[in-house]
Amino acid sequence: GGSLMLINFNIERLDKLLYDFYHVTGITVSIWDSQINQLSFQPKEMRSFCRAIRSSKKGEQLCLQSDRALCMECGKTGKAVSRYCHAGLIDTAVPIKFKDTILGYMMFGQIADKPSASARPALEKLSEDLGLDCDYLHSLYDELETHDAEKIESIANILKMATRYLWLSEYIKIGYD
Repeated sequence: GGSLMLINFNIERLDKLLYDFYHVTGITVSIWDSQINQLSFQPKEMRSFCRAIRSSKKGEQLCLQSDRALCMECGKTGKAVSRYCHAGLIDTAVPIKFKDTILGYMMFGQIADKPSASARPALEKLSEDLGLDCDYLHSLYDELETHDAEKIESIANILKMATRYLWLSEYIKIGYD
């Protein structure tokens, strides 16, 4: 029949899980529902680089667009997807699935994959676009985590396993009306 799936996210428990993930990896992580609303994130203190970019209205819009586009691509493929955000950092989204239904997404990232010297031209363009100081942005870029593609894929694989248990262990409750 036309029964509607009711999905209830236990934000408190999910937040603790995200905290543990962040605590171990040092990598920013968030959880989103299927409508691409952010439900929770860790760490609560945003990366300085990202905070600087979001201090510009245009920067903030571009960040939101990057996040949405990543989740939408993940939703289409039903698989983990990694891509560069507008500011040149790597973000990865992992779908949270129940059978064939996507309940939401786990996203991790804000990861740099190149030394700041080779990121300089992109940072110059970015700072010009957003009206920010390039040297300042550059120094904040230097503080970011740097990981290679292989490490990112390994993290995605572990999160993929974790997402399969979210509804079994009642981080997410599923009912039908």
